[in-house]
Amino acid sequence: MKKILIIDDDIDICKQIKYNLQNETTEAYYATSVTDALLFLMRNDCCLIILELTPSETGGDELIHAIRKRASTPVLVLSCDGSIQHMERAYASGA
Repeated sequence: MKKILIIDDDIDICKQIKYNLQNETTEAYYATSVTDALLFLMRNDCCLIILELTPSETGGDELIHAIRKRASTPVLVLSCDGSIQHMERAYASGA
């Protein structure tokens, strides 16, 4: 079974995304903190990570760098900030 990890500090958004992605071949999980996300990723292989770029504990850029040290899993970034600089930072970090 494929696993998707959703990382966002808003639990309602996590639950909505999980509900829409989970099916008979894919399990969706969520983490509302950077620590929980990293622990999950240390124990599980994911086919996709969906990340809100500015989690409350640390910058999303740092989290993407930490993910890249462990895996080459695709990272899809969600963000309310649509600026070019914001997107460039996400790409430069490995999203």
